[in-house]
Formats: sequence, structure tokens, C-alpha cells
Amino acid sequence: MDYVSSYKGFAGAAASHSHLRRGLTWLKQSDGGGICCHGNYIWAFDTMNAIWKDGGVGDPNGFADVLRLVEPRSASFELLPGTAVPAASVEPGDANVPVIGLRFVNNGPMPLKVTALKLQASGTGNDQLDVSAVKAWWDRGGNGVVDADDVMLVSGVYPADNGLLVLNLGTKQLMQPRVPFNVLVTYDFGGFITQAGHVQGAVAATDVTAQSADLGTALVVSATAPAGTVITSDMTSVTPSSVVLTAVTLKSSLVAGCKSVGGSVTISEPAPADRPRGLPLRHARRGHRARDRDRAGGRHHEDVHREEQLRGGESGRPGQRDSRTATLSQPLTLRPVGMYLLSVVPSPVVGGLTATGTAKLECKAGPGPITVTLGSSNAVASVPGSISIRRACSRAPSR
Repeated sequence: MDYVSSYKGFAGAAASHSHLRRGLTWLKQSDGGGICCHGNYIWAFDTMNAIWKDGGVGDPNGFADVLRLVEPRSASFELLPGTAVPAASVEPGDANVPVIGLRFVNNGPMPLKVTALKLQASGTGNDQLDVSAVKAWWDRGGNGVVDADDVMLVSGVYPADNGLLVLNLGTKQLMQPRVPFNVLVTYDFGGFITQAGHVQGAVAATDVTAQSADLGTALVVSATAPAGTVITSDMTSVTPSSVVLTAVTLKSSLVAGCKSVGGSVTISEPAPADRPRGLPLRHARRGHRARDRDRAGGRHHEDVHREEQLRGGESGRPGQRDSRTATLSQPLTLRPVGMYLLSVVPSPVVGGLTATGTAKLECKAGPGPITVTLGSSNAVASVPGSISIRRACSRAPSR
């Protein structure tokens, strides 16, 4: 019987063989002799130990013996190419796309956990922007695709384009001694892909590390492989998104220069849930400034008129733009700051007495003071010709 294909078991009294250390065959029982039936009495084993008792009669040394095999506690594993993953072409939003298959072989007597699986990204595509998730799976069937019973071990994202991602596979599934452990790396692609190209992943075998997962002192070991061994995936071609900017609207085309104006943009298809679209807006100003001064009255008046265009640029991420930029515009006119409120206390006022008036602007005065011209429909009333509202203030009193 081949005791390395199971974790533990028993063998009864019958002629049998066991295979240890890759093909070395030991005859554990011989015909004739023994306490019962033929050869050995009983044999028990697990992946670390084997123990058996022979009956003596017919045994090579002629004595009843209890024999035990104990594997030394030494961590060792190999990293090999797993199931070949063919080249693929993907669309925005595709998930669980197989990229690279790996096979771990634990040659030591204790289970191991993979603490550092280092994936190096490459290719003409943008790994950071386009690959929304990198996942490592326990490929139970070893078939190179994600099946319903496969277990996702860990997920991460590339820190940069052509970056290095280090994954800790954790303890959901361990490398059991002498039992092949198949791992499949997959990509999820975001709903918006910035540009056409291809992506690849690679693993330098000797850079992968594992740690013992039993109760003994922690042992950390790197994968065994010839120097320079790199396992590289095939190319995965990516198709850019077709979403485009179709409309820009403003809630108002005329607004005070100190006020904000709301608006909206429309794109050709709904933004994907995993990556909302960020559309930066910019404005191009053109206008004129007219200034006149009434020297006799000492009044100052300044009128500023600007027209602004808001433009929306399609983008893969907030603040990012690609070569397929659409430019749309809407006219926006900025008018001077106006009055918001004028109050007089007391009102009405008895002739000969004084009332205090307060002028309030739509917003705070800008870089220079704003002059508010005053007047009254009652010719008898004495009203100051103007008041000046200082910078960063929105109101000023008058008497």
C-alpha cells in the first residue's frame, strides 16, 4: 500500500508493500511465520511516523520486534509550475480570470503555511488601475479554473503599475506533507479599463517562503528550486472600456462670482459598482473688467464680467485622464456681487431722530472693499451717499 497518499491508516496481517521517499519500495510483510496469519502482526502510520510489530517466525532476524520510523522535523518544500493556464482576452468587469497555476510540494514531515507568495506584474496594461483584485485559490481539482468547491485563500491589489504584490496564503488550507497543494492565481478586472494592452504575472520560486504550522518551534524556509527559476504566466489581453462622456448640464447659466453652481454629467453607460467614475471639471475664463470712478462724488464702481466653460474629461480614476478624452462645454456668466438684505432699525423712524441701517451682501467682500450706494425716496431724509464693506465682511452699518 502507498501510505504517502493518505494522512493516516492501518494495515492488517497480509503481504503488502509501502512506498516511501518517491518510489523506494519496502517489503513490510513476508509470507509465513508471525503471530497471526502471515508476516507482520499490524502496521500503523501517518505522514510523520510508521510503527509495526512482527511475529518473529519467518522474520529476517527471527525475533518479535516493534519497529518505528520517525521523520526528522525539517521544513522543505518545492514550488513547481501548476496546471497550464492559456492566454485569454478579457472585457471590463470580468472576474476570476485564471492567470497562473502553481504547485507546492511539501517534502517535510509537518504541514506548512505559505507566508510570502510574491507576484511580479508586467505588461503594457495598467495593473494598478485595471486589475481590481488579485486572488489566490486552493485549486482542489488542479484543473486551472475556479470551481464551486475551490477555496479563496487571500485577495490583494497591486500597489503600482508593474508592481510587486506579496500574498500571505494564511491557514485556510495548508501544505500537507507529501500531498501536492495546487494554487491558482486569478485577476478581477474593474468596470473601466484605461487602455488596451496585456498583463502578465510572474513568481520567482526561491523568493517564496513558508512557515511550519504545527505545535513545534516555528521554522521558516524558502522554496527549493534552481537559482533563477521564474514561473511566468501567459499573456492576458485587456480591452478598454467604451464608456464616453455624453452631456454636461448646469443648474444655472448666471451666478454671482462668489457663488457655486451645481451641475451634472452624463456618461454613455452606468458606472460599475466596483469603481465609480471620477470626472474632473476645469474652466476656461475669458472676460473684461470695466472700471469707472465718479471723481466728484468720490464713489468707486467696479463691474466684472466673465464667461466660463466647464469641461468634463473622461477618466479611469479620480484625477486621471486617458487619451480618449471627450470635451463638452456649457456657458456660464458670472455677475457682480449683489445686495442680499437691507434693514433699518427703528422703522418707521420719527422725524429728527436717527435710524441705523445694515446692508448685507450675497457673500463676503472679495480682495477689495465693496461700495454700496445709498439713497432714499423721501427727500427730507438725510442718508449717507454710500458705505464701504471691507474685505472678508458681508455687512456694514450706516446711520
